[in-house]
Amino acid sequence: MRYSKECLSLIDLAIKEVNASRTLQLTDIEIYSFLSEIDSCDSDMIIMSINNYLKSNSPKEGKGLRYLSAIVMNSNSSKTVRKRNEYLSMDRIPPRVD
Repeated sequence: MRYSKECLSLIDLAIKEVNASRTLQLTDIEIYSFLSEIDSCDSDMIIMSINNYLKSNSPKEGKGLRYLSAIVMNSNSSKTVRKRNEYLSMDRIPPRVD
């Protein structure tokens, strides 16, 4: 993993919040599967997604790491699509307005 210290501390905080709201603690396998799912994502997208997850009190609503990984993956794919569309439209002449 190549994440920043801020990103790693937010991941730890999210795991602690999920554990605090559950009666059964997360297993190492669940944590590992979460980390392997978000392994290909950008650190900035992970930070933004976890901040949104924690602000909306999702762990207290019973939404766990699966929900958080879906948020991260969705944010990352949106960023990738946006970058691709910007790249493809760089050399185009804007439409003519009459």
